[in-house]
Amino acid sequence: MKDIICFDTEWRYNHHEKPDKFNLKCEHILDTLKDFYGLDPKYEKVLSRDNLVHYMKQFNGKRTISKYDIIYMSFHGEPGCIYFEGETKDKTKKDSQEEVGIITLEQLGDLCEGFFEGKIVHFSSCSTMCDEDAVRRFKRQTHAKRVSGYKSDVDPIDSVLLDMAYFKYLQHYTIDTLKRPTSIFQQNYASLIDYLQFVIV
Repeated sequence: MKDIICFDTEWRYNHHEKPDKFNLKCEHILDTLKDFYGLDPKYEKVLSRDNLVHYMKQFNGKRTISKYDIIYMSFHGEPGCIYFEGETKDKTKKDSQEEVGIITLEQLGDLCEGFFEGKIVHFSSCSTMCDEDAVRRFKRQTHAKRVSGYKSDVDPIDSVLLDMAYFKYLQHYTIDTLKRPTSIFQQNYASLIDYLQFVIV
């Protein structure tokens, strides 16, 4: 079985106005997979860059990272980046990273050496995969096995549905099998994959 570490931003105070406000909790996905497949997933709610670094180093330091195959990154996103709920997106302040919630994929790769090596890294975030050059650089930089995610501004419920299906099929097939257009995953979820512009690199 392929076990999962999930880092989930704080959604409860998201900037959407009612009735579009949502509190997305990826922990529920992990609980379902745990019950169905007997996995031992790890779930961490992360509020900031420092919080994320702390947990990544903690997992790396205990060498527990070796038992996990999938790193599930559930954040806000834009091309080649992730960012935290409630933190500014003001790109004019890039020289003051404490004031900026954005983390580029290159910066993410620098945060904890070896953390993503050999792993399937899934970005459940809007548009992160749009910058294919940045994604490919991240894959080379971190030696990740594969990188997956979305090129569109995803609806949270639709992305949760596809995340669940993706993780289900990863329990039964290799990532390279799922990448093929002829795979059962790609065939069964073709319309949702197209709609969300899901890709595996």
